[in-house]
Parts: sequence; structure tokens; C-alpha cells
Amino acid sequence: MPAWYDSDRLYKCSVIVKQKGTQGGIDNISIDRYKLHLRRKLNKLSSQLRRGEYIPEPGRQIKLKKSDGGLRTICMTTIEDKIVQTAVKQEIEPLFEKEFLSCSYAYRPGRGHRKAIHNIDHYLSQKMHWITTCDIDNFFDSIDHTLLINQLQKKVKDNYVLSLIKMWLTIGAFSGDRYYENKQGVPQGGVISPLLSNIYLHPFDLEMRKRKAHYIRYADDFIVLEKTKTKAKQHYMFIEKYLQNQLHLQLNKVSEPVLHISDGFVFLGIHFQNTQKTIARKKLRKALNNIEKLFKQAIGRPFADTINQLNEKISSWLYYYGECENDVSFTVIQNKIFDRIAHYVSRMAEEGKLPERNYLQGNLNRLKLLVPLPPAQKQKIFKQVLSGKIKSVIKNASFKPEIQKSDSEYPPSKGAKREKTLTQAEIKRAVALKKRKYQRQFSLEYDLVLSSYGTFLGRHLQRLVVKQRNGKPKEFAVSKVKHVLVLNSSVTISSAAIYLCSKNNIPIDFLDYQGKPFARLAAPERPAWRFGLYQLKSLTNKKGMVLARAFVLGKIKNQINLMKYFSKYRKLRDKDFMVLFNQETALLKSYIDEIEKLENCVSLEKMRGSLLGIEGRAGAAYWKLVRGLIEDRIEFKKRERHGARDLFNSLLNYGYGILYSRVWGALMLAGLNVQISFLHCPQYEKPTLVYDAVEEFRAQVVDRVVISLITRGEKLAQNSKGYLTKESKDKLIENIFERLNTPIKFRKKQRTMQEIIQYQARAMGNYLKEGRPVYRPFIAKW
Repeated sequence: MPAWYDSDRLYKCSVIVKQKGTQGGIDNISIDRYKLHLRRKLNKLSSQLRRGEYIPEPGRQIKLKKSDGGLRTICMTTIEDKIVQTAVKQEIEPLFEKEFLSCSYAYRPGRGHRKAIHNIDHYLSQKMHWITTCDIDNFFDSIDHTLLINQLQKKVKDNYVLSLIKMWLTIGAFSGDRYYENKQGVPQGGVISPLLSNIYLHPFDLEMRKRKAHYIRYADDFIVLEKTKTKAKQHYMFIEKYLQNQLHLQLNKVSEPVLHISDGFVFLGIHFQNTQKTIARKKLRKALNNIEKLFKQAIGRPFADTINQLNEKISSWLYYYGECENDVSFTVIQNKIFDRIAHYVSRMAEEGKLPERNYLQGNLNRLKLLVPLPPAQKQKIFKQVLSGKIKSVIKNASFKPEIQKSDSEYPPSKGAKREKTLTQAEIKRAVALKKRKYQRQFSLEYDLVLSSYGTFLGRHLQRLVVKQRNGKPKEFAVSKVKHVLVLNSSVTISSAAIYLCSKNNIPIDFLDYQGKPFARLAAPERPAWRFGLYQLKSLTNKKGMVLARAFVLGKIKNQINLMKYFSKYRKLRDKDFMVLFNQETALLKSYIDEIEKLENCVSLEKMRGSLLGIEGRAGAAYWKLVRGLIEDRIEFKKRERHGARDLFNSLLNYGYGILYSRVWGALMLAGLNVQISFLHCPQYEKPTLVYDAVEEFRAQVVDRVVISLITRGEKLAQNSKGYLTKESKDKLIENIFERLNTPIKFRKKQRTMQEIIQYQARAMGNYLKEGRPVYRPFIAKW
């Protein structure tokens, strides 16, 4: 048997993925697109797996409606990950199938819900009429990774397979541009997830066998049948305690955990009561709603396609509920189908779009029936349906649905050897790199940058259209754009594009060639300056002084933490810098002590003078440290804000311009007047509050990015006039956008830097309005 990662095995796995009609994942590559040059791709994939170098991609989260009205989170994996998961599943499933017990029916070859129902019938025939039905609360999302891996290690000896499973468990997923870590649970939607769920619950199956319980499990739903109520209740109490203590799972609470067969109970969508089995009410409602939905989507589509979709659903219902013989629910569903077809025909006739009768009759004859009908009755009903009016209804009749057979599985391959395995640290690093890759991608997707000469921004329906010279127009769905940044004076924007951005709260910022913001177009989302009066009052009370102090404290603390972040890589290899680091950070900490000991002055103006004096001294120490970090790569003499011609200052100034535009937008959205400031003296026609609020974020957004670009040795340059080249600007913008859109932990939650900027703007307004007792500056961890 060839190894599980052999290209021929992978090809057969790709066929299985194709047959399931699967969607693509975060890379937006569909199965049809992946099939192009398939053999070449699979050979490359096989080589990566053989060398132990394949790293999965993060998932893409989607929300699906549940029958109870709630939402289920599904994690869509890429086509390539589905192929690899299918191969791994085929490899390890036989190892566990040898151990799995007969009481487990879900997600197993040759098993299924029909056999579970047959077993329930058997127990009921043995007078076991006391039943406890249980299901686990949020099962897939509650699985403990450590316990699961421990179970896997008992059978799986291929360390790379174990590494892949660990990565699938921890890789996390994106919902839009928001990344969600996966510290516990198995992602629903993964090919291998059902098998992992059975492996996790196998110890529980063993315990129930030791108790000699008449126990049937289907995934996280299970049932125990006993002859006495006492015995059934004892089982329930054991189950609740065992799952909680041993597997860290909780049962969904029920008002009455033990029922008698005469009361009736529901299991696997079927209602059991005495000797009758019927479709559960929720499942019947869902079937009728699905028919309504199908016919709402049928308008404008070929009638043959509608019949094909109906036949698929009918085959599914016949297979799943085939044990409910003589159930009146089938006639209800069948009559609903006839009624909807008649309504469809009537509507098409009214609109003058009714196809030829022979076409309708031919396709109607292909319709599968839930309830077999005598030929004469069938033709009579079909005739009424085609007239657009259904008068007679069918009566229930018995039927025998076909039983589908499960596919066979591969036996595990033997003797497959890995060239290398991944350590836990390597797994963690690989997951982090994949996460970073897509965060970078999303940061560019959600920020539309217009920097080329002669660019035109227009509109087509609900999409922004970018046209450049000698290039094809590009369209961007308005739902995928959060911000438009204009970096060239020759860019033209249509009024239609401005209107679309305004309606969707997408600000448009204009920066000059040095990165300085000079204009902003934004919708009036909130009443302007709703905190303006409180800002004015704060100029003469202590609140203005508190804010001014917080801005400077936040700035210096973030400077210290940034230097700590960079110094951790130099502790062993750059002793000279560490001497400088210890010396200057001690100075910076002394300035923090000095600020904290400052007493409130007679006026904000005097407080402002003291704070700016300390800030200046702290800045000298901070920039001395920065110079020590980059002096072996680039020349940097001193910090210059206006008219800078050296590369490092030009990068900083351009980056600050981008940050200013984001802070400006956040303050306006929060309802703050950007011309009423506290740390910086208000100046006519200048947004000095932006200068205040930006202080908390300079080091951690812009300085960190620029220093990283320099120390990584990225190619950055200036033109003959001393301005940044377009390539350098684009690289800087890309990295700043990535930083702004990367989630970090803040106030006990994962938030992007952009969200933190908005959070701090609202916090400032609430503090001024006395909604909050204190204002805390943003302090980044290092």
C-alpha cells in the first residue's frame, strides 16, 4: 500500500473532495480552479508532505442558521487542506475503527443513523421503556486539545501526522479580517473533525460499556434505555459527572432527564412514542420551510432544475426518515410540494413565462414521490398541478425507501517514514506565520490606496472601480473597503464614488508627498462635536490636566516597551546596546516618576509647559536608543519633523501622516472637536487634539514598523529630491496597515490597533462627560 501522502492517493482524495461539492477556504480557490494542472499540484503537495514541510492555512468562518433559530459557526478549510485531511483520515481511521464500540454510530463506515434507530427499536422491544436522552453543550468547540492528542498518540505513531492534526486544531480562523484563535475545540467543517470527535468520546463509550448500560451514541447525542426509572436516572447522574470531570464537557440542561416511552422522546430527528415513530415536529417544519425556500429561488430558473433539487431533497428524506413507516408527515410534505408546483405554474402563466406543457409534463413525471400513488391517482393530481390549481390531496400509504451504502475506506499504509518532524515550538511558529500572512493580506484588502499618477476612482453599482493608465480596471466591493487613502495630487475621484463612500461610512484621506494629511472627506455619521462643550469646560478644570498627563505617560511607557521589544533580540549579541539600553531606560523611568509626582498646577497652561519639558527630555533619551538600534544600517543623527531629507526621518514623518488620518477619523467619529486640545496648545485651523491623541500610538504603530523595516534590511530609498520613492512608500504603507489591522490583547479582549484607537477616542469623550471616573492611556505589552 503506498504511503498516505503518495500523489496517487492524494488524487483519489481530491476526487472525494470534488464529489462532496465542497467550497473553497480563505484563499478563495474553488475545487474547479484547483483542478487546473491538478497532477502538478498534487506532486508538489506530496513532496511537501513527504519532507514534513506542509503547513495548513487558517480557516474561513461562516455562520449558518440552525433549526432553533441560532447560528452555527462553520470553519471552511482550503481545498488543499481538505485533500490532506481526507488522506490523513483514511490513514488513521482504520487504527481507531478496530477499537471503537458498536454503541457508536455517527461518522463511521458501515454504520449510520438507521442502525442506531434499529438498535433503539430492539431495546424498546425488550421492555426497556425508561429513557434518558442527552446531548453535550457546544461539544465541538469544547474539546480539550491535550486530552485529544493524548488519545491520538496511543495509536498514531507518525509524528508528522500528529503535528498536522495539532496545527489543524490551533491554526484558528478569519471572519472577514478578524482573526480568532482556537485554544480549544475542533473546527466544525473540517474533513477530519468528525473522526476526532469520536476519538475524544471513545473513553466515555468504554465507561458506559463497563456499566452495562443499554447505550447508543450518535456524535454528541446519546440515549440510554433501561427497564426501571431508577436505573436510567443513575446512568444520567454518572454521565453528567463523568463528562464534566474527565472530558471537561457539559450536558445541556433538561427539565426532566428521564422519560417513559408513553411520554414520547425525540432522538435523531425522530419522535418515538409507544410503538409509533414519526418525524419530529422541528424536522417537519424545517422540511416545509426548505420547500418554501426552494420555490422562492425557483422563479427565473429552468423547471427541470427545480425538479432536480426536489428529487435530491426527497431522496434525502426517504433515506433519513425511512424508518417512520406510515407517517402522516410524508403526505403533508408531498402535498406541500404539489401545492408549491401548482403555485409556480400559476405565477408563470400570469407573467406570460409558462413553458410548453410537454416540457412541464415531462419534468413533472421525473418527480420522485414520498408516498407511492396508483397511476390513475398520480396522473389526476399531476393534471391539477399543471392547471395551477390543486384540489385533491393524497392519503397516506406505506412505502419502502432504498437504503444507501457507505463507501469503503483505505487500510492504513505501512512503513511510511518522515524525513523530519515538527516540534511544538515549530508548530506554534508555523501557525503564527500563516496567521500573519492573511492579516497582511486583509490589511491591504480593506484599505484602498491610490498612489499612481492619473488614477481614477469611480463607481459601478455597489463597487468602487479603480482605473489606472495602461492597466485593467479593478473593482472592489464596498463591503470590503474601510478606508480610502489618496497619495497623489493627480488622482481623480467621481462624485458617484464619493457618494458611495459617504453612504457606507468610508472616509477618504488625502496626504501630500511628505505624508502630511491635508484633507478628509467623511460622512457625518454622528452629530458633530457632541463632546465639544465638555472639552471647553475641561480647559479650566482638572480633567484637561489629567488627559494631558495621561497622553505623555502613555507615550513614554510605550517608548520603553518598544525598546524592551527590540532589546530582547540583542541581549546576547549586542552588549554595547544593552549598556545604552539600561542607561537610557532608567532615565525614561525617572521621567515617568517625575510626571506622576507632578501636582495639578494653577492652570492647564502651566501643566502643559511642565509636561512638554519632561517629554522633550524623554524624547532625547528615546531617540538615542533608536539610533543605537539602527546605526549599523542607516544614518540617523536626530529627529526632524519638518523638511526632513534623510531616509529615516522621512519614513517616520510619512508613517505619522497615515497614523494622523486614522486618529483624526476616530476622534471625529467619537464626536470630539479636534481643535480643542489639552497637551498641545490650540492653534487656529489646526487639529491639535489629533496631536494629543496620537502620542499614545506613535511608538507602537509607526516607530515599530519603521525600525523593523530598517533592521530587516528592506530596500528603502529616496529620489533625487529627497522624497521617498513610490516603492518605499508602498512598502511602508503595507506594513503600517498590517500593524493597524493586527489584533492584540487590550482590556482583556483581542482588538486591532485601529479598534483600540477608536476605543480610546470614545473613552476620552466618556471621561470628559463624566461617564467614566478615569482615563487610562493605551499601553502596549512587549
